[in-house]
Amino acid sequence: MAAAGEGDQVRLAGRTKKPLGWKSIPFILVMVYIFFTQINRMSVFLFATNETFEKAASYGVAANLITYLIKRFYIGQLKATNITNIFFATLNFTPLIGAFISDSYLGRFKTLAHGCFASLLVCPSVHAQPRLL
Repeated sequence: MAAAGEGDQVRLAGRTKKPLGWKSIPFILVMVYIFFTQINRMSVFLFATNETFEKAASYGVAANLITYLIKRFYIGQLKATNITNIFFATLNFTPLIGAFISDSYLGRFKTLAHGCFASLLVCPSVHAQPRLL
């Protein structure tokens, strides 16, 4: 019978490694602090510009999504707004879950491999379908 906690260990190249969980958060915060306090102001400007345009685009999509839900699916305005808000909250929160899983359990390479495989599975199903008569 295995001792308590042995099931949480992962074998990597002959070594055992325990998942770090929230212990990796201080290192991430220090790296973010170092990134934003360095002299490299151009990268901070480009990062801020990218985030600004990304948020502007997502707000534009949100307005169109509400209109689409109301006009095409005949959903009430309040319910369409709630659906849109839940969608964007989930969209903004899932990277944190993915980062936690990557840092704590899988590692960056396995996470990238799983993400690429999932993208390959999804891509053929989202392209435009030709009309069959």
